[in-house]
Amino acid sequence: MLKSLRHELRRLNKDVYGDLPGKEKTVFEDLCSNQEASLLCPSEENFNFVSIASNRWDKLASIEEKNFLSKITGEVTAVRRPKYKLLSHDCTWKSFKNKIQRLVNMGGETLVEPGDIKLEASNYYHDFLQAKHTNYEEALGVYIASLVDCRCSESDEHELVEPVIAEEVQKVVHYMPTNKASGPDCYIMEFYKKTWFVVGRNLVVAVQSFFAFGLLLKSINSTHLTLAPKTTTTTMMSDFCPITCCNLLYKVISNIIANRLKATLHAAIALNKCAFING
Repeated sequence: MLKSLRHELRRLNKDVYGDLPGKEKTVFEDLCSNQEASLLCPSEENFNFVSIASNRWDKLASIEEKNFLSKITGEVTAVRRPKYKLLSHDCTWKSFKNKIQRLVNMGGETLVEPGDIKLEASNYYHDFLQAKHTNYEEALGVYIASLVDCRCSESDEHELVEPVIAEEVQKVVHYMPTNKASGPDCYIMEFYKKTWFVVGRNLVVAVQSFFAFGLLLKSINSTHLTLAPKTTTTTMMSDFCPITCCNLLYKVISNIIANRLKATLHAAIALNKCAFING
């Protein structure tokens, strides 16, 4: 009896699990179209479509991953796991490259202990970011205004200082890019987009409070510094380029300010100022 079902079972397996890459591509394109529709027109119905498409894509991707891993396991076992060793070596090498093994401080001393390296990095950026210059002179608003001829119109001034509404915050959140590193709050943009109906109101109130009172908590204004090497042979802290990873609330506030300023820049930028490119 089982022999008679063999062809039917093969046909069923082909219909359900056959051509996984093609099916996954189709489902992924459907997910992307639903996500784009939800961004253009945020609604509970569109978000439900995104959730359904995401579950379908996750299921097919999981099946394809298991199938791929099973094939790799068989190949690795047959050839005494050379691919596994290569993959393990690659991961070990990347982990080694992402660590600062040694540093040379300003006195020329080579530091190899993790505690000494951390202390040197902390002292370097403390002196760099909080240094007080002796020849510093405060620039008055009248002096700065004398350097710039352009003035905002009354309508532009009104748009710059008008209250922030919930729709403006929601639009900024849903148009911000995803797959970005999180800040000290450990929240990514995907979290706020998926749970907007739960956390959206609190986020709007927090943003509106900043624009109403001009106060920002120190914890929100804090950032993580990611060090990107400028060269392949990094020995000193000056050989690294610091990249700040800000909190998500800070990003939303800065995007709102940037969007409002963008509308007034056309009058301040002359045609011969080619350094300013719209983007």
